Amino acid sequence: MRIARRKKGGTASEEGAPLVVPYAYVRFLGRMADIMMHMTLYLSVLRVSGLAFNPGFLPGSYEALLYLCLPMVLVETAFLGTLGTTPGKAMLGVSVRDYRGRRLFFPTAFRRSLFVMVLGLGCFAPSLMLLALFFSWWWVRRFGFTPWDRKLGTTDVLNSPLTPRKVVMTLALVILCLQLIYVLLIPWLPEMEAYAAASGQM
Repeated sequence: MRIARRKKGGTASEEGAPLVVPYAYVRFLGRMADIMMHMTLYLSVLRVSGLAFNPGFLPGSYEALLYLCLPMVLVETAFLGTLGTTPGKAMLGVSVRDYRGRRLFFPTAFRRSLFVMVLGLGCFAPSLMLLALFFSWWWVRRFGFTPWDRKLGTTDVLNSPLTPRKVVMTLALVILCLQLIYVLLIPWLPEMEAYAAASGQM
């Protein structure tokens, strides 16, 4: 584990022990769990609403910026501002703090969530998301922090020892969400295939 430091030197916490920053794969796994849970909830709402397939529901569309990306930013902001963590991070014993060890204020939490959505996830655009994820992974592996943490003075903090049980349970949740997402998409698969074929011919 890495020890977070302030931009001008010194330990991360002014009131106690230095903040212990989790490895890159821990941060990545927590992020994936949050994404999968949000996508499952997003599709569940669409299916319960009885809406027919619309290309605007797909990640990468302009409509998805409003339907998918903005709600995720707002939900994450609410979690960080109130609990100091997100469901995926909490499963791994990770929280988000500033470099003094304090929980984030809502404006900082919102800016961090927005940075993550744009720079870390590419707003779920298929052509940008993999590139953004790789860039974020490389940056954390290289420097020990993300670009948005550097700018905002925040960091992920490991609150308790990481155990294989926590990792396995988080992976199981990600797999379960993927299965649920597939089930939710089954009624739309013919329309999605027809849309993909038509888009490929244009």
